[in-house]
Amino acid sequence: MTHPAASEARIALKALKSTDAQDILARALAAEPNNPDLVCEQAHLGLFIQQESESVKLLPKAVGGLRYAELEQNLAEYFFCVHQAGGRLSKDEAALVNRLKPDPSRVGIKISACLIVKNEEKHLATCLESIKDLVDEIVVIDTGSTDRTVAIAEEYGAKLGYFEWCQDFAAARNASLKLATGNWILWIDADEEITPRSAKAFREASIRPQFGGYNIEIVNFVDDREGGNTFVHCPIRLFRNLPGIEFVGSVHEQVVQSIDKLGLPWARLDNAQILHSGYRPSEVEAKGKQERTVTMIEAALEENPEDGFQWFNLANALTIARDYERAAVAAKEAIRLSPDCSHTFGQLAYQLLALGYGSSGRLAESLKACDEADAAECGGMLIEFERAQTLLKLGRHHEALDAIDRSLVAQWTPGQSGDRGIETHKRFIVRGQILALLGRHAEALDMFDTALRVDPAYGPCLYCKAATLENLERFDEAAECYRLAGNDAEIRNTTLKGEARCHLELDNLETARDRFREAWTETPQDSEAWVGWCDACANLGDGPGLLSAYEAQAKVAEPTVGILINWARTLAQGGQSERALQLYSEAIQRDPENSNAYFNCGDLLYSMGYMHDAAHLYESGLRFDPENADAWFTLGNSLAKLGIIEGAVISYERTLQIRPDHLPARHNLEQVAA
Repeated sequence: MTHPAASEARIALKALKSTDAQDILARALAAEPNNPDLVCEQAHLGLFIQQESESVKLLPKAVGGLRYAELEQNLAEYFFCVHQAGGRLSKDEAALVNRLKPDPSRVGIKISACLIVKNEEKHLATCLESIKDLVDEIVVIDTGSTDRTVAIAEEYGAKLGYFEWCQDFAAARNASLKLATGNWILWIDADEEITPRSAKAFREASIRPQFGGYNIEIVNFVDDREGGNTFVHCPIRLFRNLPGIEFVGSVHEQVVQSIDKLGLPWARLDNAQILHSGYRPSEVEAKGKQERTVTMIEAALEENPEDGFQWFNLANALTIARDYERAAVAAKEAIRLSPDCSHTFGQLAYQLLALGYGSSGRLAESLKACDEADAAECGGMLIEFERAQTLLKLGRHHEALDAIDRSLVAQWTPGQSGDRGIETHKRFIVRGQILALLGRHAEALDMFDTALRVDPAYGPCLYCKAATLENLERFDEAAECYRLAGNDAEIRNTTLKGEARCHLELDNLETARDRFREAWTETPQDSEAWVGWCDACANLGDGPGLLSAYEAQAKVAEPTVGILINWARTLAQGGQSERALQLYSEAIQRDPENSNAYFNCGDLLYSMGYMHDAAHLYESGLRFDPENADAWFTLGNSLAKLGIIEGAVISYERTLQIRPDHLPARHNLEQVAA
């Protein structure tokens, strides 16, 4: 029977918790240093942590251990591969290989790169160029290309195959495995490339057949600009080409399940990286990826609604699509169905849940999701980041500061999946936002500058810095930050308005007018931008510009009565009296109780010499605003010019009752009374 500590260590190792396994064995060996089962398990651990030379030293003491034969075979296969790679073996190592004679059809260092493609002429050459010296064979399965994809594959000497697409990524990838002759499979897509620094890691990986596969960090670019946002994840992308290892899942296909069935461990391939450009917004839109992915995941879940991994994939896809309500539902299902989520995608699943709730306005539930993550031992940097953002929305600024400080202390775990920008700079931006709201502006600016050193063109950070500078009345600097932030299309409207406000404060009225006009042009429903445009034109005395603003607004929305009145007033000032009268008339028809419309129309008719019509309009307006002294005064003037002296006297007297200091009314009253 296996020693209990050896069994416990093996379970920890199966869960990829090598540190826990080391601790378990160290304690047990301290009490029983010569127990063959424990020594044998220690040697297996050495193989897992890639310290094979230490494992060899333990062989004599491991004799008699329950897993000794497996240990010897694993070491023999490792040294066989080392020799194939050109490494020199010691006498004992060579003897072990000669005695156990590893099967060269099962064990070796040859790598086959396997791709499935369709219309990838834009990316394929870059991908194949990055792997041509790294692999021994390239297998390309085409699913119906109509461009130069196949010709490019041929130029790189690829072994070609054809597959009729059936909405099943696993089936297509398994077709590529049937053509591969390598001992290892590199699974890669046409819009991906291997970084040059990865070559050594791949060579070292290929000599270690004790592993069924390797997790490789994939950096997904999710921004069209260079140096923009990235999302990282670490799936198994290099794996043994063995019977029984195949892809599973019509979408977000994986091989981990079949590796598990063979009882083989896997490891993280450090110092290797795949760069993926297929999630850039321009690529996603061009290929319709987002909608297609959601549709395919939903179809997979219809067949197997208890698949926690696909619920997680759905939550992620819906988050990218900003469908936060549905993303939260999917994330909750993923967590419910995957009790071992800390081993697979744990912290990220809880983050998606908290983010989904927080972005849907369900702030209490967002905080609860963060607490549940802590209880499930899935807390950490991502969770505290979401907690801080939710507390910020709730106005609980001091608690938010504590949360973001906890996020800043936390480390990005090797192999972790998620938005890498949270680690590199986004945590600092949130801290800056909180500090700014607490009035600690200098510290806030330090946080924003820290983030901008990582990503100098990141629009949201530039905007936060600009808003802080504006609050400090450093308008020149704020205007420049707003201008730079405007390169981010998603916040361009807001940044244009911020820049315009700063130019107003700097008395740069023409620039302020132009920026408000640009902001309104970007978003014609934005009343703030339109009002700013109008005010800037008015302050400039730019009558034609102001009329352009009114005309532009009228093309996208029916003008309000207030806008009609102001538009008419501007037309009247520009000498377009007839058009102004039409707009005043429309305003009165739409709101017969609007005194301002009557008074302004009366003023225009008075200036045109139509005293009778003007008097009528003043009288109409005064029915709804009888305390308007200026209206009574101009009514009096109209009546006086019409020779209706008694009416004029009454009007002037009423003016003085409302405003005894109205000197023009007193003067005119004296004149008509005389």
